[in-house]
Amino acid sequence: MMSSSQNLHELYNNFVNLSNIYYFDIIVLVTFMKKKFLIIIKVIVLFLMLYFLASIIIWHVENTKNQSIMDSIHNDNIVSPVLPQNQQLLDLEEESGDYSIESGEILEQSNIEEPVISLEDQIKEYSQKSDIQNESNAPTYIINFEALQNINPDTIGWVKVANTNIDYPIVKSSDNDFYLTHNFLKEKNSAGWVFADYRMDFHNPCKNFVIYGHNRRNNSMFGSLDKILHSSWYEKNENKYLFFATLDNNYIAEIFSIYKIKADELSIPIEFKNVDEFSNYINTLNNKSIYNFNTSVSSTDNIVTLYTCDDDNSYRILLHAKLIEI
Repeated sequence: MMSSSQNLHELYNNFVNLSNIYYFDIIVLVTFMKKKFLIIIKVIVLFLMLYFLASIIIWHVENTKNQSIMDSIHNDNIVSPVLPQNQQLLDLEEESGDYSIESGEILEQSNIEEPVISLEDQIKEYSQKSDIQNESNAPTYIINFEALQNINPDTIGWVKVANTNIDYPIVKSSDNDFYLTHNFLKEKNSAGWVFADYRMDFHNPCKNFVIYGHNRRNNSMFGSLDKILHSSWYEKNENKYLFFATLDNNYIAEIFSIYKIKADELSIPIEFKNVDEFSNYINTLNNKSIYNFNTSVSSTDNIVTLYTCDDDNSYRILLHAKLIEI
């Protein structure tokens, strides 16, 4: 018969043996799990690398596509710049000798029987409509909207902001979502396009034309709108005016307010119940502005608003300008 001390010794030996077995099993299991974990980590890292690489390639392709659309529009002469009248006359005289300057008018030479071509007629008409172009030195344009609508029937306007990359046809859909993810050709594209608020009727001018565009890192769409927040931009008088056109009218828009605001603090009305409500809104915009442009906006004026996101969509950058028909 075994003594109690022998029993205890045997129990101890059994425990040690079992412990060694389990310890070895645990070591094997941990080593196995470690290898599995490392494989999983490597797979995740590889997947993320491929995802980001694919995103960069898609981003580049989409931006290249949109740039090619704009290049095509400009190469097809759909947009024609209108020079100040005197410069236009000098250019015409130098090129053909068919025109002369006399009292600020285009005169037909006595030996020329053909009428002035339609483009010059349009230039003269636009130049004489308002002195604002000469006062502001702001460029204006003749937009061939028929050609643009042949490409995209949703085209309703054009906007160009001085010393930025903003120079685009404006489209409008039945909602404010479609052109967030589609380009001018209505192709799927994360860059979207510059588009107007769907609530507006461009044939019956509203008090506030609201135009949206993505803040793209390559400065396309409204990606360069953040320039307006820098003193090097807004202190230059040449940047005080922008060009804005609809299917029915051309405007030079005089900026009166620029600012950056939290998205949840923003309200953008299109129409107003009465004159007082509009006047109060203009006062609010003037108070928000980071710079005093000394632009007078009356209750009878219409305005245009350019709108984009910033800081991971938590802020908005806005520009407001008074419309001056030309």
